[in-house]
Amino acid sequence: MMMSLVGLGVVLTMLERAEERVVWVEVLCAMFVLWFVSSFSSGLGLVTWVYVSEIFPLRLRGQGVSLEMAINRLMNSVVSMSFISLYKAITVGDAFFLFASIGVFAWAFYSTCCRETKGRSLEEEIAEVFSKTDDEKS
Repeated sequence: MMMSLVGLGVVLTMLERAEERVVWVEVLCAMFVLWFVSSFSSGLGLVTWVYVSEIFPLRLRGQGVSLEMAINRLMNSVVSMSFISLYKAITVGDAFFLFASIGVFAWAFYSTCCRETKGRSLEEEIAEVFSKTDDEKS
């Protein structure tokens, strides 16, 4: 996902600096957007929804997922509404480089801070994992 954003940043920078229309760069832009959408849909975008639905106990799952959905929609709105101001303040290519760096931080967060839930029973084992502190696991 981050590689597609970097690629999009590169080709949009090329497109912005080109003096005439460059069709192959426009085609690359479309390809990088498709690559981003497909990798987001099967990666980081999916992880958020699945992970949040697994970490809450049944009695709090509805509230937890609805809170996550509200925060998710709010952040999507912030990115959408600020994009034009962002790319006018910096360049459009740099805006996508910024998004790629944010994606790297998101990947690092998921990789280091979110505990694995694969192969665990939903109520007992996952609740037990999240109720232990880091000192008790050692």
